[in-house]
Amino acid sequence: MSINDIENLLSKAKPNTQVDPRFKNNLYVLLTKGKFMDRFNLKMLLPISAIAVVAVIMLVVKPNNQNTTQQLLGGKQEIIRVGSNAFGQLNTLNAVGRGQGGGGGAENMSLSADAKMMAPGTEPAVGMGGGGTGVATPAIWYPTYFKYVYNGEPITVDSDQMDVYERQKGFGAGADLASFLERFDIGLFNISKFQSATVDYLRASENRDQGYAIDMDLKQGTLYISQNWERWPMLDYSQPTSMGEVPSDEEAIAIADQFLNEYGISKENYGTPVVQNYWRIMYERATDKNSLYVPDAVSVVYPIKIEGNEVMDEGGNKTGMFVSINARTKQVTSVGEITSQRFQASAYPTEKDTARLMKIAENGGFRSYMPLANEVIEPDAKTVTVELGTPKIEYVRMWQTINNQTKDLYVPSLVFPVTNQPTDYYTQNVIVPLIKEVLDAQQPIMDIMPMEKSIR
Repeated sequence: MSINDIENLLSKAKPNTQVDPRFKNNLYVLLTKGKFMDRFNLKMLLPISAIAVVAVIMLVVKPNNQNTTQQLLGGKQEIIRVGSNAFGQLNTLNAVGRGQGGGGGAENMSLSADAKMMAPGTEPAVGMGGGGTGVATPAIWYPTYFKYVYNGEPITVDSDQMDVYERQKGFGAGADLASFLERFDIGLFNISKFQSATVDYLRASENRDQGYAIDMDLKQGTLYISQNWERWPMLDYSQPTSMGEVPSDEEAIAIADQFLNEYGISKENYGTPVVQNYWRIMYERATDKNSLYVPDAVSVVYPIKIEGNEVMDEGGNKTGMFVSINARTKQVTSVGEITSQRFQASAYPTEKDTARLMKIAENGGFRSYMPLANEVIEPDAKTVTVELGTPKIEYVRMWQTINNQTKDLYVPSLVFPVTNQPTDYYTQNVIVPLIKEVLDAQQPIMDIMPMEKSIR
């Protein structure tokens, strides 16, 4: 790329405009020698429309110094340790997605295949003249009850305190809205009247067939890549996706890896990718497979790692950067959760009462409200035993809202693997946080009372 190429690019973006020679030199240095973002290959931006490129460049170039660039999203992870309890009280944390694995709230209760279920009115109503009530027997259903059994090694908590991490949002420095827009003649209003303004969002699209768009949330410090739908052909979804069209796990991961490599997206702070296959587990267990929905998309997860520890959601599923792939075309449709890698770490007291930790695990994990088997349950209900193995320590992503500001927090937790995977249970891990204040946020677990038998 030459200075002439730069001039042509700028002339397309803003015809009949005299461009400052220093800005042209800065742009040339950035495109040929500079560094836009460690985690992206600049060639992703080259096919993008001229105006979008200039907009992006204005965010990172300091026009008065052609040798200086402002890095928006560094590829290196940065950990800054602050004082203890720096993030306030943690007894009000909220979950970030329990995933599709089950083990969550009441909406995830599973029913046994032989549960006694009856729709209203399916039993014949007693005749009006036969001494009956004339009212059909109400529906009765019995949930599957779960019994969690720990078969692992004895656990101990040696540390009095452990670090909780908070992701620092943004990219470290806001972009000056006035300097960003003053190079374009808006004409409708005086942009300088916006005091202390920053650019919060930016979108750039590849101007080519089957191109992609990148959305930058400069305030949150996140990036999202999606298809530029205007340049993609419409697909025929009149027929459902078949199992034969769904790529294997190996093929899906290879497609995701190729895309990330092509666009220069770093995987430095991520673990080994896995494919989300909750639907496939249900499919394999089903007796009537023709009645089940086969998804149109496959999701590959690159679990984020903080100082070597993988991060999970509260449902025990790995979470991080997600690459979605169309099952029919085998093409990437989106990449999400590309975030800044700047964290603060603050020490919080741990829960050293292992009896309490084990009690929570044997109740299905933190904030799990699955119906638990006890000594007095509905005789016709089904009881499923869930076996738990020796846990390892990982981090669980949660969020905290303070003064209308939402924070991403990562809490050290015991992750108990489910070792037997019973038919009516889909969760692969049970989560128990190790920070005492977080455990204190859980409401007391109430036993589900058995239903009385109907009286006829």
